[in-house]
Amino acid sequence: MKISKLTLILIPIISVFLIIFYKLNTKSIMSTAMEIENYNIDIINSTLYEDYLLTKYTVETLDGSQISEDTAKVIPKIILNNSNCNEIILGENDLSEFKREVTSIFIPLSKSFNSLKIEYLIKSSNTNNIKKLVFNNALLKSDTENNLSKYYNINKKIEFNEFNIQLKSLLVEDDKALLYFFTENTKLNEDNYIVKLKSNDFEDIFFIEKVNNLKEKNLAHYYVPMNYNSGDIDFSNIEIHLINVDDYTETLIYNN
Repeated sequence: MKISKLTLILIPIISVFLIIFYKLNTKSIMSTAMEIENYNIDIINSTLYEDYLLTKYTVETLDGSQISEDTAKVIPKIILNNSNCNEIILGENDLSEFKREVTSIFIPLSKSFNSLKIEYLIKSSNTNNIKKLVFNNALLKSDTENNLSKYYNINKKIEFNEFNIQLKSLLVEDDKALLYFFTENTKLNEDNYIVKLKSNDFEDIFFIEKVNNLKEKNLAHYYVPMNYNSGDIDFSNIEIHLINVDDYTETLIYNN
């Protein structure tokens, strides 16, 4: 079969166009490394979900020395009206004596976004030394179909103890999960409530944390970090209950 000269010219042009299109519509940032003092920081993955940015990174000592509790940190800065973030550390896992994996959620203080431009501030724990890693392409809100984590967009309203609660989402990983919700009544005291997670023979309770400094009037945002052993949870068969610790009344808020 003969291939025309026009076809030969068009093939590389189309290939370049597809690459540019992909880069301009990035839904996740994959593996980027940077050194600062005695640390190598490798951002494994960053994915933008409905309400927050999930970032996984590793911290490794360059000289092979034992990694301390106070290590270099990755601080994403959302380039959106100079907005900063609230950080929630979902989990820290020591892969060796000199290498640690960190999974964090970063919640932008401005809640209206479909895409974000992000720069990472890599900060040393020992000095004020800061390096900046800037991504030129905006990170688009993920459809979550092919990501490393499972994300369930719940968007369900419930009423409990005169509070109107809007369940937003459930993010699931192998050994950790995050429930996210808000209420229109800012007087809800998170210390008066706990969340119970049930799955087959597994049952445990988890504490509710409040997201501070969000710039939304008449709304209060909360999250529930849930940690468990890998294999304990069958997320095709779960129940999540909200419990009032004062009178032990409870209500089912999510199941599947």
